[in-house]
Amino acid sequence: MSEGLPERIEGHAPRSAAEGRHSSEGLPDMSARTAADRAAVWLGVASPASLIFLVLKRELHFVLIPQAGIAVAIVLGLLAIAGGWLRVRAVVLLAGAGFLAAAIAQVVLQTNGSSLATNSNGSTFGLWLGLGFGLLAVALTRADPTP
Repeated sequence: MSEGLPERIEGHAPRSAAEGRHSSEGLPDMSARTAADRAAVWLGVASPASLIFLVLKRELHFVLIPQAGIAVAIVLGLLAIAGGWLRVRAVVLLAGAGFLAAAIAQVVLQTNGSSLATNSNGSTFGLWLGLGFGLLAVALTRADPTP
């Protein structure tokens, strides 16, 4: 450590005592993350997991995701997972804003009869709106000092 520089500026200081913990397999310990970090990861997992409704479309018309929405679900979901896993709230905020933008775009495209919104309905809007506001809430809440 350089003299006179705080450890945090130098980039080597852990944010908490639990940050450096690893599982027996050498992977970072998920329990070392705050509740907000874990929530961001699980909200991110929910997005690509929602693509299962494309497979079940014939039997279960719960969420109808347009073909163009597959990339949105995967990319923004992975972004939210990365933000939560790495504990970077700005990335979680970006993923949440992306889902809100996608929800608004979905409504506009569907209202105008665009082919990008073919085979979808308001359920896609609801899913992305929920993920967007959930991720924004997680990103904007005060950090919990306990893991």
